[in-house]
Amino acid sequence: MKIFLSYAEEDRDIAGVIVEQLGASGHELFNWLDPAQRGKQITPNIEEGMSTADAYLALLSPSYRKSYWCKQELGIALRREEAIKRLDPNASFIHVVVVAAVAPGEEGIAGNYDAIGMTGGDREPALRELVARFTGAAPQASSLARVPDVSPPAPGRHSETPASGESDEPKFRNREDELRRVLNGLSNTAGSHFWYVVAPPQLGKTWFLHQVRGHNDLSLWTVRLANLREPSSEAARGDVTALLELLFEQTLLPGDEAPALRIAKGILAKGPHLCLLDSAELLTRKTATELRVRLGEIHRYVAEQDGRFAFIAASRRDDDWKGVARACSEPCTTWLTR
Repeated sequence: MKIFLSYAEEDRDIAGVIVEQLGASGHELFNWLDPAQRGKQITPNIEEGMSTADAYLALLSPSYRKSYWCKQELGIALRREEAIKRLDPNASFIHVVVVAAVAPGEEGIAGNYDAIGMTGGDREPALRELVARFTGAAPQASSLARVPDVSPPAPGRHSETPASGESDEPKFRNREDELRRVLNGLSNTAGSHFWYVVAPPQLGKTWFLHQVRGHNDLSLWTVRLANLREPSSEAARGDVTALLELLFEQTLLPGDEAPALRIAKGILAKGPHLCLLDSAELLTRKTATELRVRLGEIHRYVAEQDGRFAFIAASRRDDDWKGVARACSEPCTTWLTR
């Protein structure tokens, strides 16, 4: 495959590792630090590289988020992806690798894609996952007719603050029905307050959760979003106490015999509370089971006092979260499709 590699100069060392690994697997990479790119005009060179690429690979980091040229490249990639999907809705063009921790909520558009984490000391598992993602995949973009309209975006379109009336996020089709169904369930006292969102990679689970979090229907709710792919959430994948602290922003004492009651009291003091858990498939089986029990206890305590508590888990798999707890009604499931 032909892969357009987009990264900030500060991340050139890890970029070199990725170039070497993907190159050894037979892929061709557009790398702007390659000596072959020297002396060429930047913008036309980017356009040419993007127009013939099968994939765009962003190395997400704080430096990437600040880079002017990375923003321009991502803007072109988004338009390229939109044009490609008009010809082949099943094509995947934009891919993301997190190479340095980015503060939650600061990921920008790249945070809406199913990213591979490469921030730990051992990069080998992430490199293998990255190679596997591309190796064996049939070319998706360059095998199509040359896609027009990949010129740089209008000034300001992909700045930190979008121009008035423009959205700084990708457009997903076939989402309004799912979104409205979930929001109706949450905002209706008789509706389901436990939801399980299922989709394969890159079908908008993270985007969907962000849409729920910022929706006007939930303006009076306290909403907490935890993404288990974030490096800061790694401990929570196998520790239910750490996960509860992450979801509810409460410090739980070791050996606390009634953590659910403590959390429920905090919810009742603040008002309606919604927890959003992204990448739930990363939980260990034991932690997922314990969390389901705790959520059931919290729900029971809150409901007894006429309070409101809701929970949405987003996962790649459809078998881990059925039946949040015996005390709760069976959660509703929504599938995100193209």
